Amino acid sequence: MNYQEMDEQNQAIANQEINARLSGLKDILRGLAVSISKYLIAANSGGILAILAYLNSLKNVDPTSSIKVSLVFFVIGLVLISVVLFWVCWRVWKIDSQYKKDMSVFYNNQISFFELRRRDNERTESDKVEYFLGALSFISFMVAVISGAINFV
Repeated sequence: MNYQEMDEQNQAIANQEINARLSGLKDILRGLAVSISKYLIAANSGGILAILAYLNSLKNVDPTSSIKVSLVFFVIGLVLISVVLFWVCWRVWKIDSQYKKDMSVFYNNQISFFELRRRDNERTESDKVEYFLGALSFISFMVAVISGAINFV
């Protein structure tokens, strides 16, 4: 049965189920984002420390270019994931402050509940920057790992 063919009670049930599913998926996505961020911070930081320790052990020997490239890409990966975290924090703060303004307008009967939800959904859709920078951080990590491994082959 299509949504248009449902009576109001079934539409309400469908809407409730859809919203619960979307909320569940967003919770899963948030959890994954937190885990990935922690992983990239730890992995890039660990890579930086490992390379610095290796460089310290070389003493009078010049490091190979692959080790230098590896260090640079670990640092880039760490900087990128840090930018992602600050970007997300700023974005959520902005969404929160705009939602509070919209709530005030809603409670003053100037917009409908559906308009309140539409505005909020519109604001939360644009998360491409976080995914793009996070992907770049992961790619940078992989380049650093491969470059560092080349030194020992």
